[in-house]
Amino acid sequence: MSTPTLDREAFAGWLRSLPPEMNVGRPGCSADCPLARYLRQGGHPLARVYEREWLRSLNAGDGWHAVPGWATAFIVALDEQYASPGIVRRTGPPVTAAQALAVLEGLP
Repeated sequence: MSTPTLDREAFAGWLRSLPPEMNVGRPGCSADCPLARYLRQGGHPLARVYEREWLRSLNAGDGWHAVPGWATAFIVALDEQYASPGIVRRTGPPVTAAQALAVLEGLP
């Protein structure tokens, strides 16, 4: 079983390969955020991104995997910009490939 990996340049390349207006996920949703969709298309069909700190793939008992710092920063920035406000951030409207790429490219 391969370990899910998150490579910033590969994720950016995936976003760039899509039509800019394509829906790539929803902020604030562990099963449908852009990173989860990226991982699913990369062979991890049940991947989830939880609590901004850990990546979990449920494939055949696969466990928890650390999320790199850039990915945590991306999730936080995407949620702050697009998730519905509230005491606890809620799932926001879908974001496009162009919106997700702009957030990613705005990170240090």
